Amino acid sequence: MKPLSELGKKRVRQPKKPLRKFNADVSKGKHGLQWTSLVGQITAHPAAFAIVVFYAGAWLLFDRQHFDFNAVATLAVWIMTLLIQRANRRDTLALHAKLDELLRVDTDARSELTRLDEKEPEEIEIHRNAEVKKANATK
Repeated sequence: MKPLSELGKKRVRQPKKPLRKFNADVSKGKHGLQWTSLVGQITAHPAAFAIVVFYAGAWLLFDRQHFDFNAVATLAVWIMTLLIQRANRRDTLALHAKLDELLRVDTDARSELTRLDEKEPEEIEIHRNAEVKKANATK
């Protein structure tokens, strides 16, 4: 933490990093492409909605007699799943952007933590458990 005497001082802002675009390389782990991460990123993309709408149109066109209430319910579940996935991804990315900013302005923070969100969940859990053990050992 900063001393109280530095609270009123202006900070020099560094230029912002460009936003990351969808990148399949982020999903690569030690064992190659992690398909679960890739599927999660794809389902949060707006094109996923277009695919569901295209599928519904094809279903109506080729099998109209079986497009009943169950079909509408199935499509509604798919669309709601995509909406939830997209909202979750948006919230997660916003949270990471805020945390990255806090890590960037704090001089005592380790810069490698800003790249932690690019790892697989299991690797993040291992990292977090190690940090908790270190924190408990220093108490």
